[in-house]
Amino acid sequence: MLLSIANVHKSYGHIHALRGISFEVAEGEIVTLLGPSGCGKSTLLGVIAGLEEPDIGDIYWDDRDLRGLPPHKRGFGLMFQDYALFPHKNVQENVAFGLLMSKWHQREITERVDEVLELVGLAEYGNRAVATLSGGEQQRVALARSLAPGPDLLMLDEPLGSLDRTLRERLMAELRSILRQMEQTALYVTHDQEEAFALADRVVVMNQGRAAQIGTPQAVYQKPANAFVANFLGMSNIFQGKVQDGLIRSPIGDLPAPDEAEGTIMLLIRPDIIRLDGSGPKQLQGRVLSRSFRGSLCRLEVEIQSHSLTFDLPSSVTNLPRPGESIVLDYDPTETLQILAQ
Repeated sequence: MLLSIANVHKSYGHIHALRGISFEVAEGEIVTLLGPSGCGKSTLLGVIAGLEEPDIGDIYWDDRDLRGLPPHKRGFGLMFQDYALFPHKNVQENVAFGLLMSKWHQREITERVDEVLELVGLAEYGNRAVATLSGGEQQRVALARSLAPGPDLLMLDEPLGSLDRTLRERLMAELRSILRQMEQTALYVTHDQEEAFALADRVVVMNQGRAAQIGTPQAVYQKPANAFVANFLGMSNIFQGKVQDGLIRSPIGDLPAPDEAEGTIMLLIRPDIIRLDGSGPKQLQGRVLSRSFRGSLCRLEVEIQSHSLTFDLPSSVTNLPRPGESIVLDYDPTETLQILAQ
C-alpha cells in the first residue's frame, strides 16, 4: 500500500474531529471519503496534506513517515471546491503556476501544460481568460493545474459540489476516466453517495471521525455494515427485533430469520428488492400512504402495522396502488432482509 493511515486522532478543544481512523490506499487506486458534513472528511484531508498535524496516529507514504514533513515536501496535490484559480491569469498561466514555483524549465512547462489541457478537453483554451469560462470549464482548469506537477497523490475536496446536477453527472465519468488514464492515485472527498460510487474503486464511509465501513461501492451498497451506513445511503427501513423459534419478532410482525441471526438484532428491510408480481416466496401487506415519481424509480411510502416503510420500484411497473389503497409486497427474505451490526 502507498498511503497508510493508522489510528489517527485530531481534536480542536472539545471537538473530536478524528477518532482513530485507519485505512490504506494502493497505487493507482481512487478512494472516496464519503460522509455527512462534520464527519471529519476535510480534516483528514488536511492532516494527510500536512496542513494539520494529528494529535496521535501514523501517516505513511510508501513506508516513509510523513509526520512533521511540511506540505510542499510531500509531493501531493490538492484541489478544492472553489477551484482557487487566479482571475488575473489566463488558463495556461493558471495551469503553469505550480510548475513555475517548482522551477521547471520553460520548454518543459509549455509541453506539460499542453499535455494536461488536452487531457481535460481544453486544448484550445490556453489563452482564454478564466473569468470567461463556465463552471465546468473552470473545474477542468483546476484539475489540470493539480495534475500538471505529477503529484504522487491527488486529493480532491468536493470538487464538483458547486456544479449543477447535469454537469456534475457528466464530469463524474470524465473525471474517473482522466484519473484512470493518468494512473493517478487519488483521495476524493464528497458527501454525495452517487458521486462517490461513480468515481471510487473503494469507499470509506465516515461517521463522527471514524470509518463506519470500508469497501467497494458495490459491497457497501449491497451490504451496509450498520444502521448509520444504511440510513446515509437512503435505506431507512430499520427495526430492532428478537429472534425466537426461527422468526424475527419485529414491530411489523413476524419475519423469517436468517440462519446466522440470534438474540436481539437490528434488521434492515431493503427498499430496492421488492416486487408486486406475486413471485416472491414471502409477502408484506400494508396500505399505501404516498407515491412519488423519481425518474427511473417510483417511491412508495407504505404503512405496515402502524409503521411507515419506504420502497422503490421501477417506474415501468404498471398499476401501482394509489394512496389509501392496500398493497401486497412480494420479497425473498435472503435478499431483502439484512442483519446490521449494532
